[in-house]
Amino acid sequence: MNDIKAADLPDGSVVANNKHAFIKTHPTRTAQWRGTNGGFFGDWYIDELFTEGKTTVVREGY
Repeated sequence: MNDIKAADLPDGSVVANNKHAFIKTHPTRTAQWRGTNGGFFGDWYIDELFTEGKTTVVREGY
């Protein structure tokens, strides 16, 4: 089980999987993450990817 929580990562953090990267930039009020696929994602989505072991932290903060 992974102890990393998306909400705990500072702004500017980058996480990635084999298809997309996500950067924490707060593009909207309810979505903290912007994906390279053009979508906006909440912390819950990134946490889901961590739980499934499908993503890793590439950079923490700016």
